[in-house]
Amino acid sequence: MEKFLSDEQIANMLDHWDSEDEFDLAVPTNFESEYEDSASEHSSHRSDTEMELDSHDESNASSDDEVPFSHLGSYTGKNGFKWSKIPPPASRTRAHNLIRHLPGIKGQALSNDNLNPLECWEVIFTKDIIDMKNKRELPKEFLPSKVRTEDSSNYGFTSDKTIVSYVPKKNQSVVLISSMHHEMESDPLTEKPEIIVFYNSTKGGVDSLDQKCTIFSVMRRTRRWPMVIFGTMMNISTVNSHVIWKASNPDGKMKRRDFIKDLGLSLIRPQIIKRKQQSATLSRELHGKIENFLGPSTSRSENADEPPSKRAKSGRCYICSRKDDRKYTKYCHKCEKFVCKNHYKDKVECIQCCQNK
Repeated sequence: MEKFLSDEQIANMLDHWDSEDEFDLAVPTNFESEYEDSASEHSSHRSDTEMELDSHDESNASSDDEVPFSHLGSYTGKNGFKWSKIPPPASRTRAHNLIRHLPGIKGQALSNDNLNPLECWEVIFTKDIIDMKNKRELPKEFLPSKVRTEDSSNYGFTSDKTIVSYVPKKNQSVVLISSMHHEMESDPLTEKPEIIVFYNSTKGGVDSLDQKCTIFSVMRRTRRWPMVIFGTMMNISTVNSHVIWKASNPDGKMKRRDFIKDLGLSLIRPQIIKRKQQSATLSRELHGKIENFLGPSTSRSENADEPPSKRAKSGRCYICSRKDDRKYTKYCHKCEKFVCKNHYKDKVECIQCCQNK
């Protein structure tokens, strides 16, 4: 058993260190023997730094005898201290933060599936319902079981909370906990518990919206959060527009897939028309694709609505060959293209428009 110096012996030693006189501290004999044994045991484990210090002390023994012990230099580590103030780690694993923050904001009613400790609910929830099917605190009587029949319900009550387990199908269960309901009430039409009916009326719309946005989504893989927000807004706007269309057209039977397709085409149509009018260097292939997308009637109506100031006063006949570089002021009133005297009739219509009648 190791023995240490008493407080009185340490105080005497410090007093002698402060004075420049030589001192001889009385140490118990048994302590000296044990100290020598322990020193001999650890002599083989001495570090290189300690051996260097010993050699330095032996070389300067003559000079050290004349200097007080309190003025002698001592080895310090990189941090300037002889001993590290930080205790050694108990293991090689890093220390973990043991503080657990309660989820959510205090005083605000939330509905989150990740809340499992029952102690946290008393702090966070005032009047709200949450789903707690996969929670460790849930008793076995509320879990899915083959013994339970369909449309059966199990209730559990505390002073301020009510838990219900409803079986919609065999081997399935819907478990909800509420701080708003405190009685065993059921809907007379559906025979479902009042907690589940209230949950579906308030939270069912969010679930159905998420499901619809997942089926037809514009989201793509990205790490840019503005694109995520934009994609979410687009998904929600398509669902809302379809709801408005169904409300204004109760007899309409258009599927949501067809509605979204028509909505997308109608959104890009103005941009295509704008590009066709402003870009004069479009290739023939691209120009033909634009014509096929817009249709002949649409392209003609767009050109007819164009103010006369933006039209060219004269142009080459589009039917004649390019060798006859003659400009004419007359144009077809249907296709809005310049024609010569040989390629139009009395109503100023080109030959091709007359043949297409």
